[in-house]
Amino acid sequence: MERKNQIIAAVVIILIIASYTFITVPYYSSMLWQHNRHVSVPGIEGMSEIERFRYLFNNWPHDKPKAVIYFLLFKPRIYSTFIKTLKQLDKFFIKRFKYPVVLFHEPDLTQSDKEAIRFSTSAEIIFHEVSFSTPDFLRKPAEDYMKVCPYPSHIGYRHMCRFHTKLVFETEIMHTAEWYWRLDDDSNILQHIDYDIFKHMENQNYKYGYALISQERDDCVLGLKNNFTHYIKTHNLTPTFFNEWSWSDPVDQIYNNFEIASLEFWRSSQVRDIIEYIDQSGGIYLARWGDAPIHTMIVSIFIPRAQIRVFTDIAYSHQLESTVDRNYTAVDFIKFMLTFTVISVFILFLLQKYLLKSLFIAT
Repeated sequence: MERKNQIIAAVVIILIIASYTFITVPYYSSMLWQHNRHVSVPGIEGMSEIERFRYLFNNWPHDKPKAVIYFLLFKPRIYSTFIKTLKQLDKFFIKRFKYPVVLFHEPDLTQSDKEAIRFSTSAEIIFHEVSFSTPDFLRKPAEDYMKVCPYPSHIGYRHMCRFHTKLVFETEIMHTAEWYWRLDDDSNILQHIDYDIFKHMENQNYKYGYALISQERDDCVLGLKNNFTHYIKTHNLTPTFFNEWSWSDPVDQIYNNFEIASLEFWRSSQVRDIIEYIDQSGGIYLARWGDAPIHTMIVSIFIPRAQIRVFTDIAYSHQLESTVDRNYTAVDFIKFMLTFTVISVFILFLLQKYLLKSLFIAT
């Protein structure tokens, strides 16, 4: 019996080592390759992040749209989801079309975090620090912000919504670029994108693009439509399809964790004015208005449907929403089977060694 247990233990150890090697060696090999790649890039060493960005666009090809892909990082998700997201984006789009990735982050991002991110991708990464605080025009204390929409209830979510609604367009990077593609740190690009999406938007005269429609709780947009309707009437606007959109409960909204758009549109005086109006109302904090319904309403006021591209041809998923059914690859299957085998053998080993032994003693 002792000999048999030793054999089982040896098998378990071998399977654990094999699984660890199979899963981690390619990852760290890739990181090492990216490290060697990044330290050898000429012309940008010693520059600040914004200087790196200016240098990049000053030397940008004339026939290529000045576009960025941007994320707002949430530090606890960097290693659990974001690096995976970035590696997918790298594999399926960046390696071929080579657009920079701008990472907006709070001051708690460390140098080691930045190095881990840079080493995980072939993309040119630009870090841009942002700090969040409640705006001065709000009259209610912070604890009163949490009483309307129950989810998510924390103040950080409201900071994020205000950033994507307004503040991101006020950064120097967004003043320099012409196009942006916004993704979340847990977005998933699942297959190769075989065309330059920014050139496609430019050539086809699109102003805005998205992949999915989601729904928002009615109690999370209280007063939002009324504010927009009031603005439309007082400014004598003729909306493109605002009045055709479904604002019933639950409210349909563009799922803007995948959002491609012209920055000329967001920088226009009309759009800046309406964003300022919504921001000054305080609803982003007091009623937890999200950036998704706000962007949806702005787009439905100013952009004709003919200038909106729905990217159902891109395999994309975010949480439970997806443009396609997820097809698992052979590598996914092998990883799953290895993990399942290791866990199963280990459980059987414990059962044999301890449970059966205890039963024998009991009898």
